[in-house]
Amino acid sequence: MDVLGRLVEAAPVGLPLTRIADAVGVPKSAAHRLLQALTEQGFVRQDPTTQHYLATLRLATLGFRLLEAHGAADACQPALAALATDADAFARLAVVDGERITYVARAQGARTSLRYEPVTGRLVRLHATATGKLWLSSLPEETALRLYAAQGPDGLAVGPRAITSRTALRTALRATRERDWGMAIEEGEAGVSAMAAPIRPPASGGVIAGVVSIAAPSLWLTEARMHALLPRLRRAAAEMAELWPLRARIAPLEALESA
Repeated sequence: MDVLGRLVEAAPVGLPLTRIADAVGVPKSAAHRLLQALTEQGFVRQDPTTQHYLATLRLATLGFRLLEAHGAADACQPALAALATDADAFARLAVVDGERITYVARAQGARTSLRYEPVTGRLVRLHATATGKLWLSSLPEETALRLYAAQGPDGLAVGPRAITSRTALRTALRATRERDWGMAIEEGEAGVSAMAAPIRPPASGGVIAGVVSIAAPSLWLTEARMHALLPRLRRAAAEMAELWPLRARIAPLEALESA
């Protein structure tokens, strides 16, 4: 395991046999036997040009398969619960699945009677939630506008400050893109505010795979309090990104549309 750890740290150039032996404190012959065994199992390969040993993606694949078996919700639930408690608010995790983003996990951290408890199973209103606007802001503008229009009048109520035009949505998405976090004040529901941060797994190429958000009554979650909570929210998003089960669905929408 120490050898694998050293090779992962040395990626993508790898390490020669001598440096591996020195790093783990074993004779070259012992290091060579370890590397042979790891190579036979598919965890290591040797570059034919440099003769350096390199870690393969087999270790990452096994890890992702394990996380996939548990699911993003299970993998991220402890971090979500900790965020809710620290923020004294309601926290949710949403996962991007193709052209949709869906809430998959939740945690209530509010310790007073002034709390927000949303209806379970509610769709993510793309233009009227911190989560939806943040995700849309990461997409090409025309794609975002198309998805906004495709929502249609489904009868779900929105808040009094919800966006009502494509022009206003363009302006909001550009501001969200510059901030790199989402904000909604009485847009999804009257009397409720929310903020959201993007989850970008290291192997996703910067694409948003999910969104973590916190919500609370607007009297409590003021804009000033949002800025105070932002570092904690971003830290939670970074923790979840490290835990994220990478799926083929984590891909830019342009690629999905052209497939």
